[in-house]
Amino acid sequence: MQIKRIHLDVFRAPAEKPVVTSFGRIPSRAVALLRLEDADGAVGWGDIWGNFPTVTTEYRANLAAFVLPELLLGQTVTDVPGFYRSLVAKLRVLALQADEPGPVASVLAATDQALWDLAARKAGQPLRKLLDGGDEPIELGFGDGAVRLVRPGQVFWFRLLDGEFPDYKAVLPSGTKHRAVVQREAFADALGRIGILAQDRTRAVRFSFGETDLQIAVHNVDRGEGREEITVELDGEPLEMGFNVRYLLEILGVLTAEHIQLEMTHNLGPCLLKQVDDETAFFVVMPMRLD
Repeated sequence: MQIKRIHLDVFRAPAEKPVVTSFGRIPSRAVALLRLEDADGAVGWGDIWGNFPTVTTEYRANLAAFVLPELLLGQTVTDVPGFYRSLVAKLRVLALQADEPGPVASVLAATDQALWDLAARKAGQPLRKLLDGGDEPIELGFGDGAVRLVRPGQVFWFRLLDGEFPDYKAVLPSGTKHRAVVQREAFADALGRIGILAQDRTRAVRFSFGETDLQIAVHNVDRGEGREEITVELDGEPLEMGFNVRYLLEILGVLTAEHIQLEMTHNLGPCLLKQVDDETAFFVVMPMRLD
């Protein structure tokens, strides 16, 4: 993957009740997000950690904007751990001379996250599968508002979110009128092939559910057209919907059953995916308009 674009955003919101700690007062919450885009239009995201003082978030985003373009733009990354180690070596002098080991480390960590996220999206796999290296021990640590995951040669930081968990039941489809059962591996293989052509920002793909077959089609002005057909068992009337193919591939990457069931109400309503005869987990995907 060749890095073509770097984008940085800072979001800040006032805290309803300022957080008072032993080291100071935090009147707002902020996050700096790093987005890397490769030459094919695929993107990966990273979080530049910064908590205190409140100005550090904008400062670290500016630091990333200062150091990353020269290090990343035009670079072809095939080995994320190796490339990350090279970045650490290149920024070691800056961290020492500027006496800024913390901000530099947060920029490096966000870059590492974004590169792995980009690699996983390019591979059409969930990040956990891409990182699966066998039986190496993993160290998990919890701190003030963050989680650290350490494995041989890799360190990840994750921000913990404040607030109530969203009411996911509000988006669950009710009154299902269409149920489709497909073979998981055949479905994933077909989506993987179609996904090669669905490389624009929407990655919209047309799904035509028939009584016994599911036709999956994509049209890309620059890359051409693609069409796949797999066997399906449909309970209900034939239906045509549009989905982001990457969302479906990420879900299929964590499922293990031989068959997957899709439940739909209408072509613009949410779609519920789950393993046949397994109610322990389900996934909701919103459709896309097909114009």
